[in-house]
Amino acid sequence: MKLPDFEQFEPMNALRKQMGADELGSFEPFDPKLQLTSLEVDSLSKSYLDIPFDRLRFLPDDTLAYKNARVFVFERKAAEQQDMGLAVYSYHFAHCKHLKGGGKLKPPKGSKVFIATEYTHELASVLANISQEPSFELRPCWECLHALRVDGFDGDKHRKRLHSEQVWRSFKMSDFTQKFTMYPLPEELWG
Repeated sequence: MKLPDFEQFEPMNALRKQMGADELGSFEPFDPKLQLTSLEVDSLSKSYLDIPFDRLRFLPDDTLAYKNARVFVFERKAAEQQDMGLAVYSYHFAHCKHLKGGGKLKPPKGSKVFIATEYTHELASVLANISQEPSFELRPCWECLHALRVDGFDGDKHRKRLHSEQVWRSFKMSDFTQKFTMYPLPEELWG
């Protein structure tokens, strides 16, 4: 069977013109269950998304993902810790004891969380409203640092406590995003 040359096939060219496709293109499959939509990509690049906790996935490297993006998770609760008089709001980036339910603080089933690929001004404003504090610190989850053993961090060993506290105080999201690709994840990790 011989197929016509579709570049020269007039009925196909007429249909293409009716569709407003001036040039020939290529098709890339898209699955909104596995891939971020353009609106979600835009929201994540400018601010955050509000999703049910159950929609998060844990990647083989123990980092957190939503669809085809690695993400940070901010829970919908006020800061609970104090550090030198400031309220401390924790964010998660790993499948830590807290998110696994090993601690009493696991988000209840169906609860919503904020996710982001970076810390933006809009997200900071939302967290400030939630914390109801005039000023607060944003710090990584102690258990997330332990889960990924960031810079030799060990939250269990007392002899490493000073080193671990230093890592906790100095850790920045940009340190994480330099080591891990946030978006898009390789196709084999879309799960």
